[in-house]
Amino acid sequence: RRMGARLRPRRVTAKVSVGAVFSAFLHEDPCTGVRYQTLIEPLVGILRHPHVICGVAPGESGEWPVMDTSYLMLPSSAEVDPGHSLLFDAGASTYGDGPKGVSQRFFVEEYLRMGVRIDRYLAWEAEPQQPASLWAEVPRWVKGRLSYYNIPVSADPDSDDNVLHHIRSLARPEDFVVFKLDIDDAVTEEALVEQILASPSTLRLIDELYWEHHVRRSPMMAWWKIVRNIPYRSTLAFSHELFGKLRRAGIRAHSWV
Repeated sequence: RRMGARLRPRRVTAKVSVGAVFSAFLHEDPCTGVRYQTLIEPLVGILRHPHVICGVAPGESGEWPVMDTSYLMLPSSAEVDPGHSLLFDAGASTYGDGPKGVSQRFFVEEYLRMGVRIDRYLAWEAEPQQPASLWAEVPRWVKGRLSYYNIPVSADPDSDDNVLHHIRSLARPEDFVVFKLDIDDAVTEEALVEQILASPSTLRLIDELYWEHHVRRSPMMAWWKIVRNIPYRSTLAFSHELFGKLRRAGIRAHSWV
């Protein structure tokens, strides 16, 4: 629904019923009036890979796919204007942590696979890291693009450690901007999302948001043992409501792992 020029018009040729399988963003070129759509995974269930509830992974591991990101639909280079690409990662861990990297390696490799090269990567991680081992995992071509802040993220609008402050300082409306939020502090996370929704100028800057919303009474509670401060209002229904608001505001909002 965003009408900006950062997403290129394309002709959708997939012979599937979009309404039955995918969700879609509708766009209009402000110069030509051409209308087109870009697809995105639907918001269903517990906002995870749909095979999580089956107890068996779709691949060969035979494990629950709680960290399976194959359900996420990233945009291709045909859908993204070839300008500056910025990625802001709150809760970045380390480059090689996790089965595909908790987020850093995933985003660098998956966007590159889609033809989008990240020009600037800003990462925040509250857990103390050893600089030597931290940077040893980062590919040479990524090091010059990566800024790593080994400090907690703040939701204080006046704090220099509020990620949105950096987004507003560095990003331009014509840039392709990705924001990932997963710091295991539900109050801070929700405050940042509410700040995005309350700011039209910030909404215009962010193209993609990846967020693991920690909620009460979720089947994922078995894996969320260290999540802090889950508000009483934070339920799965509230999560669907927030993601719906973000998408209706024009942000390609994905439920992260």
